[in-house]
Amino acid sequence: MSADAWHYFTPFQKSIGMAVEQLKLEVFRSKKFRGSELMPETIEQALINMEADGTASILDIFEISDKPDSGCLSPISGRELLLLFNSERPVYTIGHFD
Repeated sequence: MSADAWHYFTPFQKSIGMAVEQLKLEVFRSKKFRGSELMPETIEQALINMEADGTASILDIFEISDKPDSGCLSPISGRELLLLFNSERPVYTIGHFD
């Protein structure tokens, strides 16, 4: 089994589930996933086509969990937030930086 790194950014929504579902639709429509060349008509068909290999994309996420697990989306720890953003509550801003 191999692992492929991928990451996404999506606008904030109060519902993580809704944000993930919207992102899945965007990725599916953009054909930016393994197996897109097989021209699946649905996300479910894309998953079936790729079986255990997966699509190497957000399409392979099936649930939201409190802890990391295969096929799950989970929050990162406060320690990881500190390491990545120097804050446990990172803020994303849009603007010009000099």
